[in-house]
Formats: sequence, structure tokens, C-alpha cells
Amino acid sequence: MDDETTIGQMNADAEKFYDDRGWNHDPKDLAISTAIESAELLEIFRFRSGEEVKELLKDPEFSKSLRDEISDVALNLLGLAHACGIDMSEAFTQKMRENVKRYPAKPE
Repeated sequence: MDDETTIGQMNADAEKFYDDRGWNHDPKDLAISTAIESAELLEIFRFRSGEEVKELLKDPEFSKSLRDEISDVALNLLGLAHACGIDMSEAFTQKMRENVKRYPAKPE
């Protein structure tokens, strides 16, 4: 589905979700919500080794919890970007260009 759904479609879904509920589009509140949801995502990994997480990824219930928290973070990031007038595709592409320069690939 990643190859079929655009960021623009995700933005539209996020905006409709917020609008249908009359939720605030304030950047400060969305930044706080993003941090809170990110903490919930981190909690899934707390006190677990990398190996434990790899095993847990085989568990549908764990995978669903992880997917849900990642989606909550994405929803808030999309809302935050929109509220700030940031085009996520453009911002991501530009940042990746900067990262390539800042962190060159290791020679093979």
C-alpha cells in the first residue's frame, strides 16, 4: 500500500479526521501530541533487547500495537506539518539531500 498511497492522500485523511472532530490545528498542541505519541511508541521497546523485539514482531498483537503507535505519530506529524505550512514531500526530499552530503556513504 505504501506504493499506492501518497502523502497528499494521507494529509487529506488527517485533515478530515481533525476537522470532523473539531480538533485544534495549533502547531504547539500538535507538537506536544507528537511527543506524547512518540513516547508511547518508545514504551513498546522499553526494557526489551533488539532480539526480543525481533521475536515479538512475529506476534500479531505486538505488531498491531507497534503499527498503531507509528500511525499515531505519523498522524500528528502530518497535522503539524500542515499547520505550519510545510510540504512534507518537499521537506523530506530536501532533508535527505542534506543528509547525503552530511553523512556520505562508506566506500565499498
